[in-house]
Amino acid sequence: MTPVGDNRAISTEPKSILVVEDNQTTSDLVFEILNQEGYDVVQAASGEAGMALMEQQRADLVLLDLMLPGIDGFEVCRRLKARWSDGEGQFLPIVMLTARGSNQDVVAGLEAGADEYLRKPFEIDELLLRVRAMLRIVENERALARRNHELEAAYSQERNTRRQLEALEAVTAVGLADLTLEPMLQRLIDTLCQVAQADAGAIFLREADSSRLKAAAAVGMPRSTSKEPMNGMKSFVQRIGQTGQTTHITRPVSKGEVAGTGEERVVMGTPLAGRGGWLGVATLERNARPFSGEETRLFEVMANRAALAIENAALNAQVEKDLEMKTLLLRELQHRVRNNLQAISGILSFQMTRDTTAQSAITGALRRIKSIAATQDFLFKQEGGPIPLRPLLEVVAHQLATLWALPDQTVQVTADPPEVELTMERAQIVGLAVHELIANAFQHGLHGQPGVIRLRIQPRAEGVLFEVTDPGGAVPSDFDLNASSLAGLKLVQILLQREFRIKLNLDSEPGRTRAWFSIPLSYFPTLALHEVPVS
Repeated sequence: MTPVGDNRAISTEPKSILVVEDNQTTSDLVFEILNQEGYDVVQAASGEAGMALMEQQRADLVLLDLMLPGIDGFEVCRRLKARWSDGEGQFLPIVMLTARGSNQDVVAGLEAGADEYLRKPFEIDELLLRVRAMLRIVENERALARRNHELEAAYSQERNTRRQLEALEAVTAVGLADLTLEPMLQRLIDTLCQVAQADAGAIFLREADSSRLKAAAAVGMPRSTSKEPMNGMKSFVQRIGQTGQTTHITRPVSKGEVAGTGEERVVMGTPLAGRGGWLGVATLERNARPFSGEETRLFEVMANRAALAIENAALNAQVEKDLEMKTLLLRELQHRVRNNLQAISGILSFQMTRDTTAQSAITGALRRIKSIAATQDFLFKQEGGPIPLRPLLEVVAHQLATLWALPDQTVQVTADPPEVELTMERAQIVGLAVHELIANAFQHGLHGQPGVIRLRIQPRAEGVLFEVTDPGGAVPSDFDLNASSLAGLKLVQILLQREFRIKLNLDSEPGRTRAWFSIPLSYFPTLALHEVPVS
């Protein structure tokens, strides 16, 4: 950089000099001297003519005679200084030419604003020295002004950068301070409005699996915007989401919206672009004053930060949901394990009271425990929803056939429409009951001979019928189920009475024995009454 005051600071471009002199001989002499030095010289014979020429083209230096016709040099000097010198690189040097030798005239000229004086007659070298000195000051003043402007621009840029960083820090701090989506969104729009000096704004989020937008947080807007963008804003917001570009509009103020009905509102909207696509739209509003390019760029950067914060909050919410689901699954697993252990314990205790030999008790208990395990495998795959009974009971039948070393076709399972479902715990009870009925049919209906056992599920108006038939002989007419020594049937009776308040029924004829029970429709919430056939 060239030091201030150095001769090299003077521009190589020709400087313009205005000579205001009513003496034509003196004026022409000065013109010839300066013109030979490469200066662009303009002549005026009066103060009025000199000021008019300055309006046409501003000179870099004025040589001004004090004794002029009309307006004298003192007044011309004052007017020229007032018009053309402002201290911001607009320094206009004025060298007064005076034939008077008194110091009083010189002082008066300097008080009028003159920067230098030259007494007539003057030496050529002295004239050129004064002119060069004044023009050097002009160049240095302009260089200083340019430097000041550069420093101000740099300071302004630094200030804007600092403001942008503070704004981004504020937006980032919101995302870090609270990962809960709803309060974080409200704090985000509050922060965006504050930084952008907007009195209203909103964040519209895209609904899942849809391009529809709904306001998730707002400030300075009517409550109606909490559900959907108001009046003309709806198409504006949707357009931003479709184009992915920041957009500005002006719109009239609605009554009751903000103070100043009838005024225009300036609205700026920008998309919230996340890593997985666009999440929604953020808008800012204020009265009359448009958003500058710098404010627009800052808003876009803040919106990107806000989008990241929204994505992080959504991920956090998903993590919390997954943890909650994991906790529920663990509790459900604990509940099932406890129930199964209780069931196994009850079966063992019940078996020991009914069988006379340890071998028989252990064999029966093992079969029931393995059936429970197979049932649990099936229930686990249903992920906790309503359990379809036909596939569950087919699993029970297959497991029993395997345990008894019989072909799968030994048990045939049929189900009349519609499909029936039960809650997981009640489905497990039905599975255990049917297990006992089929096991009893294997033992007492087949007698070790080939045959077919049929399991039927039939929805009826009074309830859902579960029926197991086998080709066994007739049951004695005086058979008392409550007093029976058959452990399996006794267990079924206990399970049905405890869980559904129903009883097990038996009837038989030569070549066929039927065991059945009917569960009331009230236990089947997914079964519509109009779907059940009238019996």
